[in-house]
Amino acid sequence: MLIPALRRQVWKPESLRDRIKKLVCGARHAVLLTNRGDVLTWGSGSQGQLGRVKPYHQDSEHQPTAEQLFKPTLVAHLPYALGSTQAVDVACGAYSTFVIGKNGAVAAWGLNNSGQLGIAKENNDDNLKWEPVPVASLKGVAHIAGGEQHTLALTKKGVLLSFGAATYGMLGRRDVDTNTANEIHPEPKPVDGLPEGAKVECIAAGTNVSACTTSDGDAWFWGSNTNLQLAKGTDEDDETVPKKMGRVKQFGYRRVHFVDFGGQHGALLAGPQGEVGPTAGAGGSAGAAAAPPAAAVPAPVVAKPAAEPKSAAAEAKPEANGAAAAAAATEAKPAEDEKEGEKEGAESMETDAKAADEAAAA
Repeated sequence: MLIPALRRQVWKPESLRDRIKKLVCGARHAVLLTNRGDVLTWGSGSQGQLGRVKPYHQDSEHQPTAEQLFKPTLVAHLPYALGSTQAVDVACGAYSTFVIGKNGAVAAWGLNNSGQLGIAKENNDDNLKWEPVPVASLKGVAHIAGGEQHTLALTKKGVLLSFGAATYGMLGRRDVDTNTANEIHPEPKPVDGLPEGAKVECIAAGTNVSACTTSDGDAWFWGSNTNLQLAKGTDEDDETVPKKMGRVKQFGYRRVHFVDFGGQHGALLAGPQGEVGPTAGAGGSAGAAAAPPAAAVPAPVVAKPAAEPKSAAAEAKPEANGAAAAAAATEAKPAEDEKEGEKEGAESMETDAKAADEAAAA
């Protein structure tokens, strides 16, 4: 139930092209993408995440007004960073913003203290990008998922990349030291540990944790497991490379279509119980048929009985079937006429016999 006093319209499109295509949120800001390709932001801007206010901090003389911060406003300088291509997707890290162009180019702004924008720092104080800047290290990008200190990017060719801080194993790479926070990795590089040929479909990044789903319906998790957000049950160990989520009896085989994280938890979107598992091959291991569901789990979908094998006549071409039907109808017609004649003859005989009886009685 919505309380009328808390409802407020923050965006009203003036045309179909101004309608919202996508809306995403970071820790303290929101980003809106319209059908036209315009990007608007609002919320807190102290980390540069709005991409449109002058640099400020808590003690600075210049402070943005409430309207400048909290009214959805166009990021005017975006075309200079994205180029001539149209914006087709947006993503947020906790304190960062990403825009993907139709050609796969990426522009970003906000917090970059760990290289999570994919941009190398010029010095130790170069931690914030207040306006959109092109991310030259990312090309041909299809999707982006931002955490707090790291980011994942999925290319159009299906390569999963990670960059930023490597602590807790959240980058999922073997070429980094996960035991130190003093090293940052702004250059995007492929995530290790996924099966050869795996097709990544959905990616997610949270606070020190990462995940993805693959086309065979499996989910993979890596990074910090402080709050058991890696879906490993009571196993509290972190994972430095992707680990496939196990399937307990109650979960059975369900295709995982989507995964995402909150501050200290994760969530899955999965299909119904009883789906048939994938066959062994590229991109994943063989999946077993679902086990009988527990009482609290919805009953599996019952497959329809297999159809009986078709006869050779049924497999014939439609034209042949039509001709056969016509021939059958032609052959059947004389037989029907013969039966009708027999019926009429019987009725005539019955009438003649009745007339004879009446004459004899007279």
